[in-house]
Amino acid sequence: MRKSAVPGLHFFGSTTRQVILWLRFGDSLRICYDLFALAGRSAPKKKKKSVVILPGAGTDSEDGYIPCGSPSDGAAEIPQPLPQTLTIAIMAVLSSMSHAFDPSPLQDICVAVDDSMAAVFVNGKICKDPKQVMANDFFKSGLNIPGNTSNQLGSAVTAVNVGNLPGLNTLGISLARIDYAPYGLNPPHTHPRGTEILAVLEGTLYVGFVLSNPGPNMKNKLFTKILNPGDVFVFPIGLIHFQFNVGKTKAVAFAGLSSQNPGVITIANAVFGSDPPINPDVLTKAFQVDKKVVDYLQSQFWWDNN
Repeated sequence: MRKSAVPGLHFFGSTTRQVILWLRFGDSLRICYDLFALAGRSAPKKKKKSVVILPGAGTDSEDGYIPCGSPSDGAAEIPQPLPQTLTIAIMAVLSSMSHAFDPSPLQDICVAVDDSMAAVFVNGKICKDPKQVMANDFFKSGLNIPGNTSNQLGSAVTAVNVGNLPGLNTLGISLARIDYAPYGLNPPHTHPRGTEILAVLEGTLYVGFVLSNPGPNMKNKLFTKILNPGDVFVFPIGLIHFQFNVGKTKAVAFAGLSSQNPGVITIANAVFGSDPPINPDVLTKAFQVDKKVVDYLQSQFWWDNN
């Protein structure tokens, strides 16, 4: 039995070719149902199967859960087809487990206003009076202009987010143009609030991302790919990723992100260029290097290419 990312939802290994949904009503009636049957599909024949256990499922077996079809504890397997009311209830439960990262809008539009002087702060941006909304609130030009790559990194990110395109407020998307000089780098960074999908228009990029920490004595897994014009690559939300121009000519890419304000944390800048600085003793022990190395790194100017 393993836990899922959803609190109270567990997956129970099964030798049967079923995926079972357990629901509990009150203290006595338990209902199990084959989700493959519900979807009108046949279960896979070779892959390991799972039983889906929802909160309130049976707890009398050795592992703490009772597989579907077990006669113990008065479990009742309901006949097919599933009653309409229960179908609706199951779909409501399952749909509530999956949603976009940004909250869904509660009205057609919620154009952001400059709330830097507001006395009340909200999660997102304050909405502009719909009567004062104009077409320009949903418009931005300039992405045809290359960014200035004359910096230490040799790259420039031109972001389009709710900060400069107010019509994006509550819509859960944003965009960026990324320019790379020959051998330019968009350094390892993360977007804490958004997944990124990158499309290359020009040049050749070496890109990759690293998974979160695995088990003890295991290394973080790296996924990399060489991208050419027309290629697309996805960087999952929150994971460290990078792009490096391996060509002798400039490169251009566009990135879509699944948040109106995905944020960015450049790893080197955050670790060695924070204000105030992180205690060198912390970094010396974390990186297992001499303190002089940490002092040197903290004394550098860490360029922000955004």
